[in-house]
Amino acid sequence: MRARMWRRTTVAVATAGLLVLSTASAFVVSASSGATTSRTLTITKSTTLTGDHVGNVVIQTNNVTLNCAGHKVIGDGTGAGILLDGRSGVTVKNCHVTGFGDGISVQAVAGSSSHNTLIANTVSDTAITGFLVIGSSSDMLAGNSSSGSGHWGFLVKSSTKETLSSNTATGAGYWGFGLDSSPRNYLAHNTAMHNGTTGHGDGFFIDRSNANVLEQNTANSNGNPGADVDGIRLQGSQDNVLRGNVANGNASWGFMLFSYQGSASGNLLTGNTANGNAIMGFALNGATQNTLSGNTANRNASYGIAVGFGASANMFSSNTAHANGIFDATLQDSAGAGNVWVRNHFGTTDGI
Repeated sequence: MRARMWRRTTVAVATAGLLVLSTASAFVVSASSGATTSRTLTITKSTTLTGDHVGNVVIQTNNVTLNCAGHKVIGDGTGAGILLDGRSGVTVKNCHVTGFGDGISVQAVAGSSSHNTLIANTVSDTAITGFLVIGSSSDMLAGNSSSGSGHWGFLVKSSTKETLSSNTATGAGYWGFGLDSSPRNYLAHNTAMHNGTTGHGDGFFIDRSNANVLEQNTANSNGNPGADVDGIRLQGSQDNVLRGNVANGNASWGFMLFSYQGSASGNLLTGNTANGNAIMGFALNGATQNTLSGNTANRNASYGIAVGFGASANMFSSNTAHANGIFDATLQDSAGAGNVWVRNHFGTTDGI
């Protein structure tokens, strides 16, 4: 089975300032309305853009708001478009960031980072990541979209208590959404489609990240035919809850639980749907002591539910699988002992 390596990106930005005009409660970029400004824009008070900006934006103060009002922040393919480094209580909204290395970056290099809000932003055509969160906590990302990123649409690394809600990732080179070494986060109502354009990746990739909740997310049509791209993949991750998610029509598996660089154990998958995937609906590879209950896996090319490669002591109850290409459920010879099957509804089975 494949393994994945995460890359931490070091973001370097300039610090030259752009002249702004002060108002009673906020700053407004000094160019005439609708004009394009350039160079680095340094934010020290709440600011509303009145035109597009060429160059990066650096937030240097806590508890301020940057409202781009639908205007663009345009880059040259490097650095971060909007950088929050060691910031807390900052809101960034209504921005269209395009053409940077990373679109919007929240990180804790210069100091602790927490309680920031990114809302209704659009990031496109970034070399690496659309939205990047590193070493932060308790941030909210809601209603944002990333398209055409080189690696990740949204990456949360070494962060906790992050909330990602109603975001969309499309056309990422590898992964739509990623959690890397990040516990106790909440992802709901997000959509990952048409990611893995390089032929590798996933809609959602949960890597060495424990005690997260993913509910009512959609991971459909990721990867072109023949690609090694799953809908939702848990790798070396424990005690996560996946509830009411949909992973249909992906190039490999709908859901994969894989013990690599750590055990995939203690996870609960309930009420999820994996239909029409090019290989399997649900696959457990070396995973142990997980519970799959009330899930649906229909019309996948090979198996609805497949258990193998030492996967043991897992519970399968009240799941439904029909019209899959080989078997609706299979307990392969390579599987471990102690897997329990109760009240499931399968048309065809093998080894159960």
